[in-house]
Order: sequence, then C-alpha cells, then structure tokens
Amino acid sequence: MFHPVYKCDDYDFNDGVLTIYNAELVAQIKDIKEWDAVSSHVGMYDAMICPSMFRDEKGNVPDIVIFK
Repeated sequence: MFHPVYKCDDYDFNDGVLTIYNAELVAQIKDIKEWDAVSSHVGMYDAMICPSMFRDEKGNVPDIVIFK
C-alpha cells in the first residue's frame, strides 16, 4: 500500500477533520521510514503531510480529509 505525501500551505486538525490547504501531491511512500527521504528531496515548504499516516499529539487520526 502506498501513502500520498502532499506539500501544502498549511493544515488544521479539529474534531476528526483534517483540512489541507493548497495541496500538491509530491510523493507516494510505502512506510514512515521513507518520509525523511521525501522531505529532504522535495525541499522547504510551509507544510508537508501524509494524511493516511497522520496522528496528532494525542494519537487521534482523521475521520475526514478535506482539501481546500
């Protein structure tokens, strides 16, 4: 299974809803170990996110992902 990685302007996570702003797909990764390689090759952006691997500081995962 591949997980999409997006560069974006920003993202918010509230009440199970992950909202990603101005997202652009930059990679597909197999596991979290590939995250560092992708982030070092893609460059600096305001934010990068992988919605299917996202966990907040309390371990909560998104129920809904919205792209704006």
